[in-house]
Amino acid sequence: MRRLRAIGLISGGLDSYLAARLMKELKVDVILFHAWIRGLYPPITRDHPVVKIAEALELPLIIADLSEGYIPILEHPKYGYGRWVNPCIDCKAFFLREAKRIMYYFNADFVFTGEVLGQRPKSQQNRKILEIIERESGLWDRLLRPLSAKLMRPTYLERMGLIPRDRLLAIRGRSRKEQLQLASQFRFRDYSPPAGGCILTNSEFATRFKRMRAVKGEPLNQVDWWLLRLGRHFDLGEAVLIVPRGHGERGALKEAFRHLSSWKHRCLIGDGYGFLLSEKPVHEETLGLAIRIVGRYFPFKGKTIAFSCHEGELLREQLIEIGNVLALSPEEIQDFIVR
Repeated sequence: MRRLRAIGLISGGLDSYLAARLMKELKVDVILFHAWIRGLYPPITRDHPVVKIAEALELPLIIADLSEGYIPILEHPKYGYGRWVNPCIDCKAFFLREAKRIMYYFNADFVFTGEVLGQRPKSQQNRKILEIIERESGLWDRLLRPLSAKLMRPTYLERMGLIPRDRLLAIRGRSRKEQLQLASQFRFRDYSPPAGGCILTNSEFATRFKRMRAVKGEPLNQVDWWLLRLGRHFDLGEAVLIVPRGHGERGALKEAFRHLSSWKHRCLIGDGYGFLLSEKPVHEETLGLAIRIVGRYFPFKGKTIAFSCHEGELLREQLIEIGNVLALSPEEIQDFIVR
């Protein structure tokens, strides 16, 4: 009889490491699976916690770019958002559906996660929520949560004696005391800090999303979501102004500008000093305000600035003499900054 094989959903946090470590100690052949969303999260490098966990456990790791299927979930989550723009229930179910597909591809027997009952307010609040995720994933009895398994109904694996229930754990709540004790016992330190790190639970990011969504008036695409991470955002009423944080971000914003054809009106200010996004023609007053805001971060006084404005397929370029236009003061800028 062959050994059990499992797909382990791994985030890079301590819980996912412990779940994988426990499965390995139970002689299960584990393949780790990490879902990556382009634009929302930086590229995976050798220093990423998921890579370090895979190396520490000497387990194979699959990293899948699920951006295309994930963006629609961000716009219209079936089970709504958490406090900010985090569709945690829909998110977890989506990742598990992908894990299920990989499970079949590798002829694995089940999928496991590092979820802990009662740890997170949206996706792990209680048994009912975890059961909803289980149902939406389509995994049912093939989904094991080894860290809290003793607090939940036995899965098929446990009922059949394939996984010994007495070797599973009964961790509950937001305290990390038990997990940290296990990590110390296993001498493992390369994991993400507790609190997660999901950008969707960031209040400033959520406010940026709501403002950009209101200006665009239609679902954001993958490039738009990427822009939410970049620069400083300003609310100019009819438009959103994005200004890079120093010269280092200018290149990224200029590259993004090339892929913003979904916006009817977009205007590049100078050589990547900032740009305006709008669904309506941008008025001269708005351009003037944008110049004064950008001038707070980049010294323009007495210079001539080029504007490249796309109105649909039409490109309009003009040079504007800045002259003695004064940059907004730090106090005045507070009225426009999005946070």
